[in-house]
Amino acid sequence: MAAGRLAIAGLGMLATPLYTRILPPEEYGKLVLAIALSAIAAAAPAQWLTGAILRFAPGADPRSVRSRIVQSLPRNTVIGVLATVLPAIIVLGGEWPLIAAVGAYGAVDGFFLTLWVTARARLSVGMYVVAGIARQAFALLLAMLTGPPQTTATYVMLCMLAGSAIATVLLAAGLRWGPSDAAETAPLSEWFAFGWPLVINYLLLSSSLYVDRFLLNGQLGASAVGGYAATYDLLYAFVTLPASLVGLALVPKLYGTSDPSRRRDMLARLRRTVLVVSLGVAAVTLLVWPFVSRLLIGESVRMEGALVPVGLTVAFALNAIRFQLFNIILQADLQTRRQTLITGIGLACNVGANLVAIPRLGITGAMLATLMASLLAFVLAWASARTSSARLATSFARSSEAT
Repeated sequence: MAAGRLAIAGLGMLATPLYTRILPPEEYGKLVLAIALSAIAAAAPAQWLTGAILRFAPGADPRSVRSRIVQSLPRNTVIGVLATVLPAIIVLGGEWPLIAAVGAYGAVDGFFLTLWVTARARLSVGMYVVAGIARQAFALLLAMLTGPPQTTATYVMLCMLAGSAIATVLLAAGLRWGPSDAAETAPLSEWFAFGWPLVINYLLLSSSLYVDRFLLNGQLGASAVGGYAATYDLLYAFVTLPASLVGLALVPKLYGTSDPSRRRDMLARLRRTVLVVSLGVAAVTLLVWPFVSRLLIGESVRMEGALVPVGLTVAFALNAIRFQLFNIILQADLQTRRQTLITGIGLACNVGANLVAIPRLGITGAMLATLMASLLAFVLAWASARTSSARLATSFARSSEAT
């Protein structure tokens, strides 16, 4: 699955060199803002469901899992569309075709993400990889092969909508929900009780990742957003993807076993691997970035200078460790509310620092705000994870003695 996930991410990263070359800087900035709106608002309602699927679906009766998903999707879709379109009207102004495309994409992609996470939770590796590649590949091919001479952000958004729709159909047709001897999964109320803090956490986290773009847009315009976002997105992918692959491989196994000693060993393995991978990848990224940026970012959009890439790389390394290690420890200890609180504090720091720094320092100020917020959230998550680790160790020891 890790190799397939890497292929999916690789296709996603191809979007930046393509879109920064076929779109003018201002149109690329509008596309970035549209994607950010969709990533925050459209995906948020599905987060409680996808989090619960990863927690409760492994080893459960597929028919009961499907029942929970069917019950939840209509409400999630309506909320997601409304939560996307209303902010888009404010951020994108009179760009009504783009606003409509963002709303439609949010509805379809929320459905896709739910089925995609289901494939991951049930370890349907082939279906998970094929659907993820199809989603990216069809969007890129459509934009590259059919785009008009003056390509716009709206057209690229429609290509992304088509790619997500095709991948959703593949998933819906490929997932199997036949009977099994497994026990029925937990009731929907328990799913929701586990997952709803993750909605707030996701909203806060995704907002902290994208808030600087909206503030830059208000201060400096869409062109500045495009240049900053191209650097930000590629560095974020380079630095955090390897750690997410570690989580992808180990977290389902952690939740899929009830053996206390095995869970303890899996947590220890997760800790070692995430730390080594995150720090090592960050160091390599700093070395190769001057060459990679010229290759992957169109000249009209590319930023010059080393300060912003260095600061963002450090911030993303801290985030990778927090996401794939500290947050997993908190979730294993059922401390999702504390995880949400830490994310909220980080967002407040990010917004406050951006409001102060962007008017004075521009794009450099946005980087410094991201670095400060990431460092604060990292320290708070580390302290909380230490407490949870001690509690989990005690719990594992007692369970082992009982057996």
